[in-house]
Amino acid sequence: MKKLINSRKWTTAEQMQQIAYGIIEADATTENLSTSLKEAAVTIEKLEKENKALHSYIKELGQDLQFENTGGTVQSVGERQQRRNIKI
Repeated sequence: MKKLINSRKWTTAEQMQQIAYGIIEADATTENLSTSLKEAAVTIEKLEKENKALHSYIKELGQDLQFENTGGTVQSVGERQQRRNIKI
């Protein structure tokens, strides 16, 4: 905004108009971000509920499963394991 004002000689009315446009754009951006933030919060809540439901289901099954990466690298796995096809 400052560059636009300093790049040429503007009248006071033109400067005020440019500032007003900038404020309108900033308000629109703020409103869009606020809407996006609300949507993200709803999505997070939904995912948390699903996650709790899945964990309770697994607990009811009586299986102790760990959903963690072991941190192993491809090089540390044996050659046979690297070629193995995973069946689902």
